[in-house]
Amino acid sequence: MTQEKEQATGYGLFRNYGWKTNLKRVLIGFLIFVLLDIIASLFSSVRLISEFDPSIAATPLIGFFLGIWGVLGCLLGSIVVNAIAMGIYFDLEIYLTTSYFFFSWLTTLIYCCLPCILWYAIKLPGEDHVSFPRFDTTKHLLKYYLIMVFSVALYVFLTALSTGYIIQDMTLMNWFVLFAQYLDAVLVIGIPLAIVISQVKYHSISINERMVISFVILAIVASFLSGYIVYLSYYYHYPNFFDTLESWVTLEVMPDNWEEIAHIYQSFQSMFYAVIVAVFNLILVLEIFLMNGIEKKVTNPIIHLSNVLEEYTEDKDPKPVKNNLSVYSAGYGEVSNLTRTSVNMVTEINDYTINLQEATAKQERLGAELEIASDIQRDMLPGVFPPFPDRTEIDLYASMTPAREVGGDFYDFYFVDRDHLALVIGDVSDKGIPAAMFMVTTKTLIQNHAQNGCSPKEILTYANHTLTQNNSSLMFCTVWLGILNLCDGHLVYANAGHEYSLIGSEGNFEYLRDEHDIPLGLRDGIRYHENELYLQPGDCLLQYTDGVTEASDNEKNMFGEDRLLKTVNLMSASSAEEIINHIYDSINIFVKGAEQFDDTTMLCLRYLGNSNSFQENHRGQIVVPAQTDKLYEVTSFVEQQLEAVDSDAMSIFNFTLAAEEIFVNIANYAYDGKDGTATIDFYYSENEKVAELVFTDSGIPFDPTTRKAPDITLPVSERPVGGLGIHIVKKIMDQVVYEYAGGHNILALRSKINHDN
Repeated sequence: MTQEKEQATGYGLFRNYGWKTNLKRVLIGFLIFVLLDIIASLFSSVRLISEFDPSIAATPLIGFFLGIWGVLGCLLGSIVVNAIAMGIYFDLEIYLTTSYFFFSWLTTLIYCCLPCILWYAIKLPGEDHVSFPRFDTTKHLLKYYLIMVFSVALYVFLTALSTGYIIQDMTLMNWFVLFAQYLDAVLVIGIPLAIVISQVKYHSISINERMVISFVILAIVASFLSGYIVYLSYYYHYPNFFDTLESWVTLEVMPDNWEEIAHIYQSFQSMFYAVIVAVFNLILVLEIFLMNGIEKKVTNPIIHLSNVLEEYTEDKDPKPVKNNLSVYSAGYGEVSNLTRTSVNMVTEINDYTINLQEATAKQERLGAELEIASDIQRDMLPGVFPPFPDRTEIDLYASMTPAREVGGDFYDFYFVDRDHLALVIGDVSDKGIPAAMFMVTTKTLIQNHAQNGCSPKEILTYANHTLTQNNSSLMFCTVWLGILNLCDGHLVYANAGHEYSLIGSEGNFEYLRDEHDIPLGLRDGIRYHENELYLQPGDCLLQYTDGVTEASDNEKNMFGEDRLLKTVNLMSASSAEEIINHIYDSINIFVKGAEQFDDTTMLCLRYLGNSNSFQENHRGQIVVPAQTDKLYEVTSFVEQQLEAVDSDAMSIFNFTLAAEEIFVNIANYAYDGKDGTATIDFYYSENEKVAELVFTDSGIPFDPTTRKAPDITLPVSERPVGGLGIHIVKKIMDQVVYEYAGGHNILALRSKINHDN
């Protein structure tokens, strides 16, 4: 219980606990007194020799620990016991009608209540309130000792008054014996009992209380031995003395030499109690002095140290620790060493806490940066599916799950021109931010070079050369790169140390065991090779990183290539997204919650063919310098291509006019006066009766379809320059489409044509 609660409820003599508890305490007080008196009667010889009466010794303790209700029970027990004794040995009626009866219970009442009243009435210096009796300090022990000395002295005096007819027969030694027997009893019984009760109450026992118990036991043993030596001395000199004395008292057989026996008994009591009191109190006083010294040198510093450290745990301020403990840190004793060690410990804890806070702040900043880096990495990878909704030739899906916030795996796909799609997947040798940075560099190098129209082997050779120039970290990256022609399914690919691809259709997948070159970044001067194949409509290409096949369960068993192949072959006809999601589900079931140690990335493409796209039955191409004097070659090329497919004169005129307008714009504006070329592709679809002209240049990016149509209602002098030509092209063509891809302007003109026949 806290001190505040103690102070609020109190443990004073007159505290009310409720009628049930009050009645219980009355009963306990009654039983304690009666039982102790019975025990004393059973050992009457000991009682006779030592005059030690445990029932009388216990009465002040009952007031201490049971309050007024225990006192009432004790008083009731005293009345009953004395009444029984008077009824047996004397006249009960006389006992009940004489003043002795009144003085007897009044004396007992005062003796029970006085110690408790004095304890709670006397507040020691430095105390906020008086707590439950305990001997955790020297002051409390000395306070208890002096209270009991006073209470016992008063009890002896009141007892003598109640039996005033024998006062004149009491010698100084008689008074001393009576006082000593009660004082020793309340000390021998009360001190251990108070410590036991406080230990039960507070669930702890202090160093001082352990010391008090030890000294009390030592004092009891020493007093017992001293008294026993006195007893043996008298027993040796007067062999029949104690038997005669017991017969005289208990059997009322007065010996002939009763005066001699009485004289010997008085001498024995004087010597017996003189020795016992001297030994017991000497040890107790020595204990008080020793305890006081230990308290100043050891106990108080340790308690103070404990309180200071407890305050430090609450406010975490090391300055009060140093200031409050400086008085104890000087010297060479154990307490000084402990104090200095505690101060050093607090200083180190404070430094560690500051460092930990700084590290935590850095970790939090790093975590935030990692989260941002993860978002950046995620945004760098294509994440919108389907990625090209207008291209019905393919079904494409990809996914990357990093083992950490950011990873070293990546995938990518993009058109290098109208009909060629680049597919990339890679795996950097490390994890985390370094791998992510290396991944970004690799991905950017590959994409930039692929947009220049290079082949897969040329792209990887260039990327490897660049990565090996400044690669002090010796990182490397496995890469699979393929360029797919969507018109005919022709796939050209190169493999820089990456996993084998899976290719096939429903239930018929197999690994593409192609030739591998070494990963990018390991050694300069490598010439990479490339392979090619044709995808048939319905074929599916699955590429992945080693995080798929090396996914492990808790027993370190890996998912493996065979299980991956079996998983894919057991699937029915599915979309690219369904295939990847099914593989992820299979991996999760296999690993059974084991921690992911590697990035997991997959890219799946299903080739659907070009049955739903523009069908070419005729194709032609011309590449000319972007110069106006080459206009004749361009128009002649367009006329020849249209005549080859039996176009009518109007269609030839419209396409020729449109070609002239677009080519002149390229020649005049695309290259800003520098040399350049223009590529003109002609496509014709017999089924749709549609012709298409595609102009490609690598000049300044410019989308002519965004130009607003000129206001032809204005006078010529007020019209802005330009815009009329593209307006005419839009009018005479069915469709005009522009895109900028791979560093090229691509403008497609499409229109139906009629035939002469």
